[in-house]
Amino acid sequence: MIKLLILIIVPISLMANDCNSLKETRTRLEISSFNFLNSNTTRTEEGGPFLPRKVTHCKKGKCEIQKGHKEYDTFLRYEPNHPDANNIGYVRYPNINKEKEWAIVNSRAHHLLLLAEKKTCRTEVSKTSNHSFYEISYKKGPVRADKLLFSKGKLKSWETDYRDGKSNITFFNQ
Repeated sequence: MIKLLILIIVPISLMANDCNSLKETRTRLEISSFNFLNSNTTRTEEGGPFLPRKVTHCKKGKCEIQKGHKEYDTFLRYEPNHPDANNIGYVRYPNINKEKEWAIVNSRAHHLLLLAEKKTCRTEVSKTSNHSFYEISYKKGPVRADKLLFSKGKLKSWETDYRDGKSNITFFNQ
């Protein structure tokens, strides 16, 4: 009886870990995309340049996100005609390596697809015959679907449809 119970618990535990991994990968993709898209943002609503975000750690599908520090996560560039230049002509930019962040975005998008294609968390994946467009459908949670468009293996757009009827689309021109 005990051996049978262990055999039943292990697959359920593995399924929960896969579900957490899917959520964590999606969160990491969101943060990397956000950093990539804001790599040249010199003015935000809070004032000052965009401060890069990073996922510090994840546990059970929930991730802690840390916002960068103005002094350490930005750099100055001399551009005296820029509207955000200081009194001596320097503009503060986010310290984001755009090429590195782009590679991370693509890697995370492919990882999300791999997890979804394993039917992790009861996801369903639809794809076109040329493998350029994928739709990942989620059975529960606030996100109904993610739609990923690739060209030559690179992510070109990512659309998220939420259960409340809202949607968000991001285009990557790289």
